[in-house]
Amino acid sequence: MIEPRVRVAVLMGGRSGEHEISRQSGWSVLTQLPRDRFDPFPVILGKDGRWSFPSEPEAEPSMTLPPSGGLELPEALRALLDRKPDLAFIAMHGPEGEDGRVQSLMQLASLPFTGSDADASSLAISKPNTKAVYRTSGIPVADDWLIEGARWREDPGAVLGELKRRFEPPYVLKTPRLGSSVGLDILPGDADLAAAIERLLQHDRSLLVEAFVAGRELTCGVLDSRHFGPIRPLPVLEVVPVCSEFFDFRAKYTPGGAREICPADIPEPVRDRIQALGLAAHRALGCRGFSRTDFIWSGEDRIVTLETNTIPGLTKTSLLPQQAAAAGISFPDLVAGMALGALEGCQSLPCGETSG
Repeated sequence: MIEPRVRVAVLMGGRSGEHEISRQSGWSVLTQLPRDRFDPFPVILGKDGRWSFPSEPEAEPSMTLPPSGGLELPEALRALLDRKPDLAFIAMHGPEGEDGRVQSLMQLASLPFTGSDADASSLAISKPNTKAVYRTSGIPVADDWLIEGARWREDPGAVLGELKRRFEPPYVLKTPRLGSSVGLDILPGDADLAAAIERLLQHDRSLLVEAFVAGRELTCGVLDSRHFGPIRPLPVLEVVPVCSEFFDFRAKYTPGGAREICPADIPEPVRDRIQALGLAAHRALGCRGFSRTDFIWSGEDRIVTLETNTIPGLTKTSLLPQQAAAAGISFPDLVAGMALGALEGCQSLPCGETSG
């Protein structure tokens, strides 16, 4: 007897600054899920908040849908459930996609979904909260300081003075809840500091300042689904920016903007330590299914943990799929395993629980 194919709603897009990147991830998942086992269909969350259900897959992931073609959330959720999906594959990045809100909606609708639950997603997307968890778990991080937008508006001179007392240039400025290096600046000196703070505070109510750590940029993915066996770290990957001084948005998404080396050419003790920290970060944040944690290695004994991505990029050339490929897992097998783990509730803990 032939088993029915798994009906998969692939959610992509959203209202964050990572909308287009999410569309690329969603398109890759949609086209790479093996059709002998899965029956996927696209669900596109527009920048206007409306949901669209194209009858055919998009010819191009960057294609813009007309605003009139979408549905508001109540009708959209009914339309989604009317299509009777067995699970939702969430290929969304940044706020409203990776921060627990879509995950909460899927949990309330009793629809299985890929990746971490709402609690872990909400925690991991906040860089200050994530770093607090890292610290309590013994995971090394750079010194940091949070600038509240209200305090900046009240007395920018005092904020600048304190920032300069706390940190030496270069200054690392980050919006607390964006990914893909959106809202990230590394400034060599004081010249544009006030303007950069003002600009980045337009993205969020606060701004994270971190001590600059020079070194090599490394990343380690984790697979946490019994479909792949026991929870395990993937091979460590090194990112070498080419068109920028660091791995910023331009280096990430410009063809040839960075060289990605996997497995990274690093000493075995450093590799083992990075993989152990990747596992520790995944568990400390309560992630499930998969994650990817980024690091800076200073070239000595110092390793600094930057952040954990609960929905890393999912194109064939994204970092997590490259690490999976180095471990012998093809891209179709990777996304199939992510989907089956969600459907079967076969992450390291049952759905709804966390590994905190």
